[in-house]
Amino acid sequence: MIVKKQDTNNKKIVSSELLSEISKRINIHHMLYKTLSIKDKYWEYILTDSYRTIGFTVKYDVENHVSGKDLEVKNLFNDGRDIGVSCKSGKICLNKQNEIATIEISSYRTTKYKTLDEKLNYIDEEHEDVVYSLSSTLFNSHKKYILTVFTPLKFKNFKWETNKSGYYMKSDFFTAKILKQCSDQLWYKINYDSPHILEAYEICIN
Repeated sequence: MIVKKQDTNNKKIVSSELLSEISKRINIHHMLYKTLSIKDKYWEYILTDSYRTIGFTVKYDVENHVSGKDLEVKNLFNDGRDIGVSCKSGKICLNKQNEIATIEISSYRTTKYKTLDEKLNYIDEEHEDVVYSLSSTLFNSHKKYILTVFTPLKFKNFKWETNKSGYYMKSDFFTAKILKQCSDQLWYKINYDSPHILEAYEICIN
């Protein structure tokens, strides 16, 4: 396992106990389904069950989600708050040195909002507190997943441009686009040296 970053209090969001439980469940999954990568509901359930096993109270309903928030972990940061967690897949991109350079995430569909301002206002609402991305990009080639924990991005204060595909923007640490042909869906790519990236781990398949 490798850690990319830790928070300023030197206390990891993903504890060694949680990481062990996640890894155990991922490996059990692949004992049954050797080539079926984990995403969507499978990832949500693995994370929920892992948190519950190490003693956390988790609010999760596989059939009923609040937009952008898949589960809530009670008192995750020991401050009495229920922390909203979004579970994502994400595509890892490597640089020429075979190091992780970026992670690309698909996010909200915004067709019901007519203007760019309306779309960005919706996207920037407080949907979740933290994002857990389990990427299977390296599953087939290296038999491992990358778990990336990052803070939700905010988009409306940046300069957006338009083209025939939709809207796009670029900042120092991430890029984003809203694609008309994909139900006005938001896609964004975060540099792995961005301060938004809090922690990252390799989870290897036995």
